[in-house]
Amino acid sequence: MKSLPKLIITAAMTTILATGCEREWRILEVDYYFGENFIVSVEDSEGRNLLDSADQSAISSNNITIEYRDSTYVVDNSADHIWGESVLRVEALDKNDPKIILKFGEFFPEYDQDSSDPWDFLKQSFTINWGDDTSDEVEFIYSASWSLNKYPKKRQIRHEATRHYEVWLNGEKQPSSETLSVRLIR
Repeated sequence: MKSLPKLIITAAMTTILATGCEREWRILEVDYYFGENFIVSVEDSEGRNLLDSADQSAISSNNITIEYRDSTYVVDNSADHIWGESVLRVEALDKNDPKIILKFGEFFPEYDQDSSDPWDFLKQSFTINWGDDTSDEVEFIYSASWSLNKYPKKRQIRHEATRHYEVWLNGEKQPSSETLSVRLIR
C-alpha cells in the first residue's frame, strides 16, 4: 500500500504528458480507489449456505476467526467501516442478493518493492479458522493494470484501471473470477 500514492501520481503525470498541449481536452479523474473486500461463500455438498443462521447445519459465526499478518480478527458485524482497515463480517452479499457470505478486508494491490519490475505484485494470504479445529488457507494476488482512454466525442481523457485476481484455496488455484472471492465446500 506504500506505493499507492506513487501509482496515483504516475497515473496523473502520464495523463498530463499524454495530452501534450491540447488545452481543449478535459482530463477526468483518475480511477485510483482499489480497496476490495474478500468474499467467501461457504456451502455444503448439497449447495446449502453454511453461513445462513436460519439453517440448523450452519457454522456459528461466533466461532469464526481470521489470522492475517500477525493479527486475529473476529466477526464484528457492528463495526463501522474505516477506509483501509480490515474488518470481518458475516452479512448478505448486497442489497439485491440475500446470500449470506463472509466478508474480510479491505485489501489493496501490493507491489513487490524489491523487484526491478514495477508490475510485480505480492501474494497475500490469510487463514480462516472455523472454530472446530479446522481451517482453510486463502492466498491471492490482487493486481491492477492501467489504460489511458480517450473519448474524442467528448474531448476527454481518463486513466482507467482493470482489476485482476488470482486465488488459491489450500494451495489449489481457483477458477478466475471478476471479484476477489472464493467458494468453499465443507
